[in-house]
Amino acid sequence: MKWKEYIRIAILKNYLINRFVLYFRRIIFFSDYLKVRKNSRREIWDIKELSSSLKNTSLEWCLDAAHFGIGKTLKKYVDKKYLKKYYLEHGLFLGDFIHKDAFYVNTDIFLVQSKFRKKIMFKKIRNKKYFDIGSYIHYAKDYYSNQKMLQLKEQYEKTLLVFPLHSTSEVEYGYDKKEFINEILKLKEQYKFKTVIVCLFYEDIQRGEEVEYKRNNFIVVTAGHRYDYYFLSRLKSIIKLSDVTISNAVGGHVGYCLALEKPHYIFEQKIKVNGRKTLKDFEEWNNTHDKKEWETFLNDERKIYEAFSEYTEKITAFQFKVGDYYFGIKNKKTKEEIKNILGG
Repeated sequence: MKWKEYIRIAILKNYLINRFVLYFRRIIFFSDYLKVRKNSRREIWDIKELSSSLKNTSLEWCLDAAHFGIGKTLKKYVDKKYLKKYYLEHGLFLGDFIHKDAFYVNTDIFLVQSKFRKKIMFKKIRNKKYFDIGSYIHYAKDYYSNQKMLQLKEQYEKTLLVFPLHSTSEVEYGYDKKEFINEILKLKEQYKFKTVIVCLFYEDIQRGEEVEYKRNNFIVVTAGHRYDYYFLSRLKSIIKLSDVTISNAVGGHVGYCLALEKPHYIFEQKIKVNGRKTLKDFEEWNNTHDKKEWETFLNDERKIYEAFSEYTEKITAFQFKVGDYYFGIKNKKTKEEIKNILGG
């Protein structure tokens, strides 16, 4: 076990260590904290500024809640500065895989997005209280005002929103960008879209992935850095600007689009996996899950691919069913219900 893992486990287990480390980190990286506040006034198309490097300055007790502003989002939703200690998964988890943090974290309150995850986690960790609260994006405030949204919708008219597969800090993915762009252009012409918006992940913008999309006169936007507290709010406004959404791989974006009642189409492509940063090659990445975890992951992934494999401008009943099962799209809690779970 690496020294960083020992520190992470200590932060998960011990409240005093957690507070000391996170407050100390906030002080050290205070300039990054100020950058987050400054970025809250930027436009979604200010992609270079919103994608610039950013240290984690969150004080969220739950480490995963520091991602994408999830913790801040929940606090703002119930208008509370402090909540009970809780654990949640920051993204979409499929199959039987459970992040090792869940086995160490010192709290009885586990928040999950769907009954599917509640069932999976309960099989391996039984001594917890599970609450399926639905899609996190339900609780985010809109980044733009109603007036600004109306102005943009009037300007963009019928809009196709694109979510290309994005890389992570661990793995760099590759796909046939020309093939994907050709599919986008075909849909644009066939279904009379005036505007195409491409929402890129910050790491892909850092790598210059926006160039070819801009070359085809697409508007490129971003929800920001993973440690930006306003990520979910930006993403909510970005999705609400669209009429139809498309991606080339399964991911949390599918659930967020469905939760906001936007049809989604997955144009499945062959994905190439390259090792990067902490994972040096495909074999090491492949070994992060055991055989059963990979089998169940791929099975769940295939079900989502098949449910969204055809273009449609209306979410079907079956897609709603799949979306609710994996993403909890219909299970939004009221403010009082969240307060009853998390106090404050």
